[in-house]
Amino acid sequence: TWVPTSIQTKLKTERKTTAIFLAQGKLEELRYKIINNFNVDYTMAATSFNSPYQDYSYTVNDNFNSSIKTISVKVWHIEKPEDDTTFYAQITKR
Repeated sequence: TWVPTSIQTKLKTERKTTAIFLAQGKLEELRYKIINNFNVDYTMAATSFNSPYQDYSYTVNDNFNSSIKTISVKVWHIEKPEDDTTFYAQITKR
């Protein structure tokens, strides 16, 4: 019985690792955009990543504050949306 459990654990770990990698990348991409154009609302509804990560989706929430933004990026695999990963960042206006 440990083989199926081991395979499921490995798959879950791989998905979580990929979700973390994608969330970090999206957050860095947004940080660069926000620094260059602070006054835009970067909120995004559920969107799929491009290939080879098309099985992952993400949302972006922007509190759209006038001096400091709190951005959250939530990433999940389409087969297990309940195993999502969320990263937060605060960015100040220069």
